[in-house]
Amino acid sequence: MRLPRLGLILSLMLAFGAAPVLAQAPASPAPQAAPPPASTPPATAPTPPVAAPAPTNPPPQATSTPSAAAPTAAGPVYVVTYFEADPTTVPRVVSTLRRAVAQARQSDGNTGFLALRERERPGRFAIVESWRDQAAHDAHAAAAKTLADQLQPYLVSPLDSRPSVPLDVGGGPFNSGAGLRAVIVVLTHVDVLPAGKDQTIDLVKALAAAARKEDGNLFFNVLQQANRGNHMTLVAAWRDRTAFLSYVVAGPTKDFRTKLTPLAGALYDERLYEVIP
Repeated sequence: MRLPRLGLILSLMLAFGAAPVLAQAPASPAPQAAPPPASTPPATAPTPPVAAPAPTNPPPQATSTPSAAAPTAAGPVYVVTYFEADPTTVPRVVSTLRRAVAQARQSDGNTGFLALRERERPGRFAIVESWRDQAAHDAHAAAAKTLADQLQPYLVSPLDSRPSVPLDVGGGPFNSGAGLRAVIVVLTHVDVLPAGKDQTIDLVKALAAAARKEDGNLFFNVLQQANRGNHMTLVAAWRDRTAFLSYVVAGPTKDFRTKLTPLAGALYDERLYEVIP
């Protein structure tokens, strides 16, 4: 009788106990899909080397612009030379210059040779020379070298020579040293920015035309530096200081200075000299 009862118990357990357990058993989790591989930047094709540009005609070589150089002249040649000597040697410098002036004025092709001593600073000198042409100037080269060598022991600064071409030359008794002894010779160095060169040429020509009409003016010439067309030298002679000062305050002079100032590349350099006869 026990076996049937045991079987009944087992049947009841299966019906009420085991089934819930089996029902509650969690189902095996479905296999998860493998995560996608980490994204990687797409490969880029290597940049092909940039081909060198096809050769073209080479750019033109840089040349001096009209604002930076004076026109080449086949005619007269001028040279303005500045230098400064030890003031204690002035008598010897003057003696040396007198000999050089006499020799130069006898040279073939010389049209003028002025030796000048600055009035306010006697140790500063200048030479203004003019020659018929480049060949005549070149023929004087040996004598110019001799003069430089003779002056060398007295100098406190090197000779500063400015080869020039005539820009507006109306004359001038450059060889009349004795006749100019009592007059005032004025050298004015005009330096403007290259872009203002052409405008300045017009200004200095207008100034020269007006200055020649001033009472007491003996000559007023305008030179242009050969290797720097924006540098010019005004070479003028006046009967006396009164005549010069009258020119300084004249309307055309003040107008010139007013228009020149915005173009200037350096200070307006005006120096008064006496002639060494």
